[in-house]
Amino acid sequence: MYLCYDRKNGVEYGKVCCSHWVDGKDRKTYINLGRVIDKQNHIFKNRKRGLFRYDPEQDLYFDVDESKYSSSPVTHSPSLILSFGDVWFLNEYLKSTGLL
Repeated sequence: MYLCYDRKNGVEYGKVCCSHWVDGKDRKTYINLGRVIDKQNHIFKNRKRGLFRYDPEQDLYFDVDESKYSSSPVTHSPSLILSFGDVWFLNEYLKSTGLL
């Protein structure tokens, strides 16, 4: 059992990876831990458990005082998507034909 980390949309997530053999083939099972708050101390946050510390050696979850980690900034990069698509074309057509 070991910890793996993924990065999606600039946010790092942790998961527990378990490898085991089934019919002579290596199978992996993943348990999602949530967003990484403190990678060194194995502190994660998810919707089900809230803020917690995970001990990978004993496979235990511990509660963490949220006041210590409440100032952790969440980095979301805003994206601006301007796609008018068919609505713009329809609007221009109605204006040009006088039906608007």
